[in-house]
Amino acid sequence: MGTTTEIDIRQRRELALKLYRQGEVSKAKAAEMAGISLWEMMDLIEREQIPSDWTLKEATEEVERLLQRYLRSAGEV
Repeated sequence: MGTTTEIDIRQRRELALKLYRQGEVSKAKAAEMAGISLWEMMDLIEREQIPSDWTLKEATEEVERLLQRYLRSAGEV
């Protein structure tokens, strides 16, 4: 049996995948919820064989998220 942290991580990923599968969140939001990168989420979605289409909205959300992260790290925001 895993540690509490491992269980929490697993539960967050499962919830993020569930919400993504239901169309409630984008890949970027699911990745954020799960505490992983977008690329890791895309791999996870593929491993779980969840149908996936990269939409313009998702691409825009990811660019905005990355820009905000960059600006925060640079002390701009």
